[in-house]
Amino acid sequence: MTDSINILFVCTENACRSQIAEGWASTLHRDNIAVKSAGIVANGVNGSAVVVMKECAVDISRQSSDVIKAEDFEQADIIVTVCEQADRRCPPLPAGKIKYHWPIKNPVSQVGDNERSLEAFRRCRDELKKRIITLFQMEGICYDASAEHAAPVLEKMV
Repeated sequence: MTDSINILFVCTENACRSQIAEGWASTLHRDNIAVKSAGIVANGVNGSAVVVMKECAVDISRQSSDVIKAEDFEQADIIVTVCEQADRRCPPLPAGKIKYHWPIKNPVSQVGDNERSLEAFRRCRDELKKRIITLFQMEGICYDASAEHAAPVLEKMV
């Protein structure tokens, strides 16, 4: 792929699902692409999302939580909504834009202790990784194929 491609991940709060997707897409691609995430509102990057991505050696701690703007849709070649509310609020897109909707369960909705909560974030993380690899395959975007079967890098807690 020689042309630059812009991918936009959209979620309600731009706090976890879209942030995780941005982290994976930014890490896995091998083409000239730009990746951004934004939300209907901006709620900051969720700490649990940062933790579970760090387990896979992907640092999303410096990503920003942004409110979606009209120009984000204009600049994007591929728009991916990762929740129902973002999908419903997505404006009609100009011709030539590609849109995917991935209804990913919000890991924040998991009630329970810290470990159960982190398990929900891990499921979300792993599901998004699979979908991003599939998206890259479908759109002809080169990616790090060695990451397809890579296990998370778990740090020993001392």
